[in-house]
Amino acid sequence: MTLLEPLILFAILFLPGIGFVSQGPLFFSANRELSRIVVHNIPSLALIWYLLGLTRGIRLPKPCIRDLKTTLIAFSGLLAIGFCASLAVLPFTNLFPPLSIEPPKDFLQWAVMIPSVLSSAYVEESYFRFYLLTRLEETEPGPLKRVFVSVFLFSLCHIYEGIPGILNAVLAGTFLSFLFLKYRSLHGLAWAHGAYNAAVYITIGLLPA
Repeated sequence: MTLLEPLILFAILFLPGIGFVSQGPLFFSANRELSRIVVHNIPSLALIWYLLGLTRGIRLPKPCIRDLKTTLIAFSGLLAIGFCASLAVLPFTNLFPPLSIEPPKDFLQWAVMIPSVLSSAYVEESYFRFYLLTRLEETEPGPLKRVFVSVFLFSLCHIYEGIPGILNAVLAGTFLSFLFLKYRSLHGLAWAHGAYNAAVYITIGLLPA
């Protein structure tokens, strides 16, 4: 398989959001997130899994107990990477200010946040790890080029977060890619990815105003 199909799919699923530039704090909106789940996340997952289903020998794995081990490893690693990336850019916050995010404010927003981060995590893990790393095996049996393509596109998808977000995406994308190649656990990575994004909201919400 060439890179044409993955690049077309990337353009359809993620390109519209790359040009987003926040002019201030990114406020959490329950209506916006519910719309994104229905209009983008669910159709995106259906398309990715449908394309994978057309490939002989590739089946969507069922969740199992082994996924919990991957979740624990991935979540711990993502927390460590996020912390280290924050420390690395701390001396340069005047040059590269991080994206300002406002956490959910009420019960409804916190309730919507859970399916929002989980469905978004499934979209990203299904495409950047499960789809890319598995489909590219047809032409690239060695892992390095496949990981590079996955990490590059994953980082491009986070360009709106500025230098701090790109650095975190490069490190996290590399870590998650090799973790997928080792354990082949879509659900474990998606659960960890969603939990990490939820932890970011929770941490911001606990910080004093």
